[in-house]
Amino acid sequence: MISMFLSLDRFCLRATFALTASVLACCAQIRIATAEQLKLCFVLPLSGGQSPFGESIRRGAELALDEAKSCVDSWPACALHGASFSFEDHAGEPNRAVTAVQKLLLSGSCGGFVVFGSPPSLAVADLLERAKKPTIALGSTDKIQAGRSYIFRSMPSASEITKPLVEESARRNLNTIGSISTQHDGMLANRDAFAAQRGAGYIKQVAVNPDESDFRALSTQLHAANPEGIFVTLMPPQASLFAKQIRQLGYKGELFATSQVESPDEIRAAGNGFDGLWFAREGSKDSAQFYSNLVRRYPDGTTTFAPLGYDAARVLAFGLSTAAPADTIAALKDFPSALGRISTKPNRSFDGPMQLMVVRRGAISPLY
Repeated sequence: MISMFLSLDRFCLRATFALTASVLACCAQIRIATAEQLKLCFVLPLSGGQSPFGESIRRGAELALDEAKSCVDSWPACALHGASFSFEDHAGEPNRAVTAVQKLLLSGSCGGFVVFGSPPSLAVADLLERAKKPTIALGSTDKIQAGRSYIFRSMPSASEITKPLVEESARRNLNTIGSISTQHDGMLANRDAFAAQRGAGYIKQVAVNPDESDFRALSTQLHAANPEGIFVTLMPPQASLFAKQIRQLGYKGELFATSQVESPDEIRAAGNGFDGLWFAREGSKDSAQFYSNLVRRYPDGTTTFAPLGYDAARVLAFGLSTAAPADTIAALKDFPSALGRISTKPNRSFDGPMQLMVVRRGAISPLY
């Protein structure tokens, strides 16, 4: 009987005497992963305007790795036991993402990849598919994983993240809505998805370059249009700058957004400008413990996309600890994630719970 378990991974050995028949059947698929197979390579924006996003993903992944050091028989956590990470910077530029991935593939040291951003992920998807490297892309468009077997997408799509915003704007009876966006694929996709699901356009719609910092003229234009609400799809630090400037003009309407505004640095910078702003993010009522652990570990902020990094590391390591990583990830069901249970959808993206949050006096809390 003991010999039957010798080929199992170390965490299965610890759980041998507690395994049920169903868990034993699953555990039998586990293999011993080499150091190379359990090296996860992250290609992130660690410099430039998107660097807070990349840093938050790194922090989420490192939190998951630290938790794995003390795991006993919790499968997702234990799959990371013995894993290592490599981080490469693409600064938000697709061509730099390609260069980084090519370098990492030539090194032969990566078992799987995590890539942030829709444009960078699209740029490297074919490279990683041909290399048969299990990859979790943190982007919002299904074009990333469409028609591919090794590429998975872990971030709400534009329609998924804006659906609760559409419902809340209807509940608040907001009939005239304005929009201000950064000229960025993800931000523009959110803007357009909200209008499409709502079935109505914007009373005033403007877009700005990613390096724009003076919103006085645009704030004046939007204020003059007098919308009942403004959908803010601006990248940090633009959202806080805009909110402060339009509130200084006396705008009293609603401001709402998606999770890009959640950075503690952005909330502090906005001051009273964000007071009352509501936004959609992944999560549920069960998210509180994860965020408590995260804040305890990183009290300085910069944790916006930490849940994505945390989950990507756990899911990818779990897949890599089996004989058929891509098939394992494709079959995930009710996988314990940072913010609730997630499952892989047929289109190789992940579903998960969504929630509405609100900023009040510089603090974030559930809207309801």
